Amino acid sequence: MGSVFSRVARHLNTGGNILIFPEGTSHNEPHLLDLRSGAGRMLARAQSEQADVETRALTFQSVALEFDERDVFRSRALVLFGPVRRLAELPGKDLASEITELMREDLSELLVEGSTWEERVLVVRVAEMFANDAEDLSLENMNRVGRRIEQARRVLSQMSPEEVKEIEDRLRAYGRKLDLEETSDDRVARVAHGRPRLDFAPDRALRAALMVLTLPLAAFAAVAYWLPYQLPRFVTKKLNEDPDTSSTYKLGVGLVVYPLWAAIAIAIAFW
Repeated sequence: MGSVFSRVARHLNTGGNILIFPEGTSHNEPHLLDLRSGAGRMLARAQSEQADVETRALTFQSVALEFDERDVFRSRALVLFGPVRRLAELPGKDLASEITELMREDLSELLVEGSTWEERVLVVRVAEMFANDAEDLSLENMNRVGRRIEQARRVLSQMSPEEVKEIEDRLRAYGRKLDLEETSDDRVARVAHGRPRLDFAPDRALRAALMVLTLPLAAFAAVAYWLPYQLPRFVTKKLNEDPDTSSTYKLGVGLVVYPLWAAIAIAIAFW
């Protein structure tokens, strides 16, 4: 481990960069896990060895990932960048711990968190309602609104927990009613604001026409690839019960199944 840290320190001090995931694992929790100290120790080691090489001012930057649906492939993803931090500006009494704590604070500011999934879902639901009213359903806007709601919620919970609970109960009731009616807040917002339910735009019409033209090929592909599409999910359920690593299993099985299936299809076509 010491030799790895030394090589990383030398790499950083000579103008290189390191990308590291400080949580150290993939997970499906509604909040950050405790950060590992590896990144902080690497930077602290690089700082301590600066006297021996031609160096530059060392910095680090926290980067957060937000997903629409974490367990679904091709989910929308948002990359959020925190401020650039300079090691020279830190006290330096325990540099590795200071770096780790500052990373945790920056990541917490970038992400929409909750102590439980129910709490996070409520925050996201409110953010979605505001986004629908503003007609901006981008992940960037929803994350921005969600963080503001999260901050306001923390303040309100300290001042008036009864009112916060009443709002939460009304939100849950509204969510249950949407599910019961099999509709969404987006549709409710469109009706409430007098907006048409369908926006006819030239690009949408073109995409619709292309979808109709390619429908026979899509139908054939859906039938031809139905089995290999199901296999990763089936194998993952049999081999793995941990939802935090299910995507890794699906990806691994898919990397084996899809090329093999394509090879079989090509062989049959030639035959």
